[in-house]
Amino acid sequence: MIKFIESCRETVSRCYQSQSDFDRVIGKVIFHVLCFCYFFVKNYAPSKANEVAERLLELGRVKDLEQAKKDILNWYTCYRYEPWEYAAYSFEEKTKEERLKFYSDNDRIRFGSIVNNIIDCKILDNKAKTYELYKDAFKRDVILINGEQDFPKFEAFCQGRTIFFGKPITGSYGVKAIKLTPETDLKELFAELLKTKLRLFEEPIQQCQEMSSLNPESVNTVRLATLLTGDKIDILFSYVRCGRKGFSVDNSGVGGFLASVDPETGIVFTDGVSKDGNAFPTHPDSGVTFKGFKVPRYEEAKELVANLAKRLPTVRYVGWDLAVTDQGVVVVEANSFAMMSGCQFSTNTGKKEYFESFLQNKA
Repeated sequence: MIKFIESCRETVSRCYQSQSDFDRVIGKVIFHVLCFCYFFVKNYAPSKANEVAERLLELGRVKDLEQAKKDILNWYTCYRYEPWEYAAYSFEEKTKEERLKFYSDNDRIRFGSIVNNIIDCKILDNKAKTYELYKDAFKRDVILINGEQDFPKFEAFCQGRTIFFGKPITGSYGVKAIKLTPETDLKELFAELLKTKLRLFEEPIQQCQEMSSLNPESVNTVRLATLLTGDKIDILFSYVRCGRKGFSVDNSGVGGFLASVDPETGIVFTDGVSKDGNAFPTHPDSGVTFKGFKVPRYEEAKELVANLAKRLPTVRYVGWDLAVTDQGVVVVEANSFAMMSGCQFSTNTGKKEYFESFLQNKA
């Protein structure tokens, strides 16, 4: 199934980027077939609609559980909005016309298929290859292990460290903090890590005090999404992400918050919002007010991503996750097909028309 989906996406990308109107029509047909197959073979899950409906009832956002379940599933089945999108975009309080103004996750896949070369996207989908391409912008030690022969490299990497982070080569939400003590048996630890999907290991990022104030227990990042058109770089959106007490990562998918940043000023202009669409004026753990928070070194961040985006010009749309240290801005990850939901649920505003406007010029 995975190979089938990859093959379809490559074909869709070639068709969308063709100068032939006929090819583009074929691309649209294949895209809808792909969505149909993915929906019915892998992703059809009424239980997710039930889970979201129950959460909305718990929060007092809906009154009729069964009606909410039907509505969520209807928008999942007929309009391809995921159950989590229903909650994130507060669909329970919106009309049909208002709902359709939101760019869905399926729209995001289509957008990426149009502007990006799918084959070259695999470079960014592989964290090890991403590191090799942008090594100078990571500014920290990173190693890749593949087997027992890499133990000497791993042993040298661990010397003098008390903590580091492990990541799988592909995928999201797989970051794990690994702590070392004087009693740690490195050979035993290495053997255990080889049994997991963790293959990329990197030293911790020492973020600046301003970013740490949001949540000291996580590296709080800023995302800038860029679109390269010829020599022009557009920042489509920007936001900060911060974690919760007890968590070492900042993903909204694991309980963190997201707040939109004005790309011109670097200043946060929304409340912090969780993935289910609930807004928080202040961080419940640190007490920091989201609105008005100024991202440090923001101009440096914009200049950095503008330069990096040109290294792989066939992947025109990229979401850059950056951390800010006292020494400068560093890359955490680079994501092709970056999620477009955050800038919508943090502002409670649908941006379908906005994103579609960038597809008029596919140079």
